Amino acid sequence: ELTRDYEGRVLVVEHFSNTNCDPCVEMEEMYESMLAANDSIEIISIGYHPPFPSPNDPLYLAAQEENDDRTGHYNILATPAFHIDGAFVFALSPSQLETNLNAKIIERSAVSDVYANIDVGIESSFGQMHGNIRIKALQDIPANAKLRIVLVEHDVHIDSPGTNGVTHFKDIMRDMYPSAGGIDLTLSANESQIIPFNMDIQANWTGGLRVVAFIQTGDDGEII
Repeated sequence: ELTRDYEGRVLVVEHFSNTNCDPCVEMEEMYESMLAANDSIEIISIGYHPPFPSPNDPLYLAAQEENDDRTGHYNILATPAFHIDGAFVFALSPSQLETNLNAKIIERSAVSDVYANIDVGIESSFGQMHGNIRIKALQDIPANAKLRIVLVEHDVHIDSPGTNGVTHFKDIMRDMYPSAGGIDLTLSANESQIIPFNMDIQANWTGGLRVVAFIQTGDDGEII
């Protein structure tokens, strides 16, 4: 069994791209270089692929329902797009993305409130990824909160997936359990809950799989 503990402040960056999106190339390169240079702040990175500018993006088609749900959740109308802990990061150029991402990362990492510790226990066997999410509430979880469980592949390579020339992708969402809608979560301070999960694994997902879990409020979409 593989376990991953999330204790203290952990940031969640959700980035949205498309294999036919030309502006996405430099923006994603800037984002990946920032992640590679970061050695002090723990960041969970999740990549989604909306159906625009082209619905023929193979990474969109591979998880269409989940990509549509997360795109719609944030009302995203164009790619590229970046959200940190549920908040939109405005950027029209790679340099502006670097500036605004860094500012938002510093802002969010300074937040002292931690609502819960999350432990992800994982087992992989016979084409399945399964295990338990253990949540310990440190304070009352806000009403209408959702637990979201995401299967992420770290390195994905696809020959000629689109028109922008990119063939290598990082931290791609492959599945969400039980769906992108998440699981209703109601916990008071010091209460704990164990949530089992089970997801099928495709044979070509060989780029390093991991399961990540985070809590998102239902009112303003903040990831806590």
